[in-house]
Amino acid sequence: YSKRQDYQNFHLRVQARLNAQGKASIGFGKDGGYGVRLEGNGSVCLWQGRDKKLTDLQRATGIAFTPGDWFLVEAIVQGQRIVIKINDKPFIDWRT
Repeated sequence: YSKRQDYQNFHLRVQARLNAQGKASIGFGKDGGYGVRLEGNGSVCLWQGRDKKLTDLQRATGIAFTPGDWFLVEAIVQGQRIVIKINDKPFIDWRT
């Protein structure tokens, strides 16, 4: 968490593990901004938060990770581009 609102380009890395019933969300950006939702079935979704509502922007195809195993989540934000990688493999490439 940061109170600063002046960051624009960043690379966020999170080491995570979920069981088959698990769900997690990692938010980033200002004013609710964006985030990535992870579900225990190995699915990944990029969302945008506005006015206390979350809107799914893009859902990755395929299984991004195996439930019960540790995996690396990366959110790379450069200008208007957001890339979500799981274990170094890009799953989402979004332009705002």
